[in-house]
Amino acid sequence: MESTWRNAIIRVLREAQMPLDYREISTLILTQGYYETEGATPHATVNAQITASIKNDGAATPFIKVEKGVFGLKEVLGTIIQADTPKTLSKPTLEALLIESLEPPQNRQRGDGFLAVEYIQDVDPELREREIQNTLRALEQQMRNGT
Repeated sequence: MESTWRNAIIRVLREAQMPLDYREISTLILTQGYYETEGATPHATVNAQITASIKNDGAATPFIKVEKGVFGLKEVLGTIIQADTPKTLSKPTLEALLIESLEPPQNRQRGDGFLAVEYIQDVDPELREREIQNTLRALEQQMRNGT
């Protein structure tokens, strides 16, 4: 049994040798008996422990966020990344890296961050009424003048 949530989280991620969702991490901690708690929300505790470590410890944190709610250990992911990284980069990869580094951050929005809003302009009812009145007056004058 581990003395802290943090140690239990590290132990689970080290044994898994892959990133896990924080809910999976908390379930494994409790089922394996790595930490005991009477708390009602162990999932939230695990998520808070990891995100606080990433935020507050900076580069010294042992955790890395892979995607929303999924975390891994730097020591494990570092060896996987080094093993999978090619020794030379292709021209398209270099171009993509260059574009990514030069592109402004506001253009890097991913997923469903794009919201399309369509505005339909309608004519003001008062202006429409004036236009109709002016047309009727013009027609009335033409009829009176006989043209």
